[in-house]
Amino acid sequence: MLTDEPEVIFSSNGYIEYQKGNMPLIVCIPHGGRQRPPEVLNRENSSKTITKNDLYIQEIGKDLKKEIIKLKSQPYLIVNHLHRSKLDVNRKLEEGSSAPETKKAWEEYHNFISRAIEDIKEKHGRGLLIDLHGEKNVVLVFIVLLIFLYIGHVQSENIELGYTLSKEELMLSDEHINQSPSVQTKSSIKNLYLYHKESLSFAELLRGKFNSLGGKLQSYSYETTPSHINQCPKEDEKYFSGGYTIKKYKSFIDAIQI
Repeated sequence: MLTDEPEVIFSSNGYIEYQKGNMPLIVCIPHGGRQRPPEVLNRENSSKTITKNDLYIQEIGKDLKKEIIKLKSQPYLIVNHLHRSKLDVNRKLEEGSSAPETKKAWEEYHNFISRAIEDIKEKHGRGLLIDLHGEKNVVLVFIVLLIFLYIGHVQSENIELGYTLSKEELMLSDEHINQSPSVQTKSSIKNLYLYHKESLSFAELLRGKFNSLGGKLQSYSYETTPSHINQCPKEDEKYFSGGYTIKKYKSFIDAIQI
């Protein structure tokens, strides 16, 4: 039964928030935290250390959940409230944290994801995990809402969908990837493909006009990669194929980084 207020649980140190859902959708928000407790060590700096937050992403994710609740459903929501200079839950433990408190928060963040996945598998059989990122692009809230609401036209910057496939793999032809089990297995939507493989090709689910997320977003004039319009990134473009979270959980649930 749907209630106005979802069940909310915080981790033992209060840095991680878990809102229980009742539909087969998990929304993870790893990089919007604002808490910088001085007693907690910063992450060790290296050439790979990124400490810049995704701006407004917590507000976007929570507004997204409010809109979905209007449809009488609640997604699972998992939020890291620590600033990225303290904790990056979208990295391996040894890269994402440098203090005992943040290591514990990292573990609890991922325990909440595992808990949500198990709940979804038990109640629904299959589901989708969205790892939500952004860079001053508040319109991201509309991107995911389109999956459920199919709302109207809004201009935005280019949208990248990460399926754990590299730029080089996306540059392969549809015929090639349809005949490549290694590409299909590597993808974070391999479970979705296995479910639909009798009726749809892998390329149709990845970037087809009618049956892919990219194709649906393109139909509302969102420039999206990959899609039937932008099948792969341009050679001189950076492309984010997906981070630690979707790589870690893609064997258990379909996962997309936005």
